[in-house]
Amino acid sequence: MSRTCMSGRSAFQNNVQNIVIFPWMMLPYERETNCVRFFDLCGGFLYKFNLPKKLGRVNWFFGSSKGWLIIANGPQCNPRSFLFNPISGIHIQLPPLTTIPSFQTYLTYQSELKFSRDIDHFFVKFELSSTDSTNVIVAGIIFPYYKLAICRPKDKSWTIWDYDTYLYDILYSNGIWHALIHTKLHFLEIHQLRVGDEDVILKILSVPCPDIQQYNEIEFELGLTSVCGGLVSYLLESKGEILLVQKMLEHTATQIDYYDHYDTRCLFTYDSTRGFYVLKIGYPNYHIHRYN
Repeated sequence: MSRTCMSGRSAFQNNVQNIVIFPWMMLPYERETNCVRFFDLCGGFLYKFNLPKKLGRVNWFFGSSKGWLIIANGPQCNPRSFLFNPISGIHIQLPPLTTIPSFQTYLTYQSELKFSRDIDHFFVKFELSSTDSTNVIVAGIIFPYYKLAICRPKDKSWTIWDYDTYLYDILYSNGIWHALIHTKLHFLEIHQLRVGDEDVILKILSVPCPDIQQYNEIEFELGLTSVCGGLVSYLLESKGEILLVQKMLEHTATQIDYYDHYDTRCLFTYDSTRGFYVLKIGYPNYHIHRYN
């Protein structure tokens, strides 16, 4: 049903310009193999790329943007992070994560958890301004998720920008950075940030979020199952336009007879997708037009 391509990076590079690029799905990283694997959803091919030996063992993957992966290795308390292009094999070191004040806070938080998530979730979203590694700005939403960390690869440290509410997504489009928040009102804020010796524009786009019942509003009893709604929002660019995709979720939770390390009775939860809404965010006033 599918074909496997293990032909090597050089052969792929020679033919990459003749290939119509569709989204690839990155498969779970297997540390013992020290390679990354992608599945071509349209062609049915599996691509496998070895990580550069000079990087050593890669321990963490933080995300991807514009064909680049953000990876890290070394000790958890002081990891080295890189941009890595799996097709070209190019890797570029980023400023130390220890220059981000909330990184140590995150490590302390993780050490208090019985089932630590390591540092994989310190970043929840990465975005690059360009595919050109010589003139790129890297931005990521970081713990506690109302902060942006921004840098250029040549910088000695990350620039941190704080906001007063949760940032759901970031997107670089038409030379401007955009960040998505959910409040009760639709509005636009414009901020100017200093990254190294360069000024960048950040626009905060607020989109009202539907009223969603949360778990903390429900009183559970043992064995009781309850269902409530959820929402995940994404900013995308398509043909020069910004789209807002809202994935509607259905959360199901059941109280089970098991206690965690805080002696709190646990919930067994899972999500299912109910559907999607697609909205167009029009220039220049960022008015919202709903497609469906």
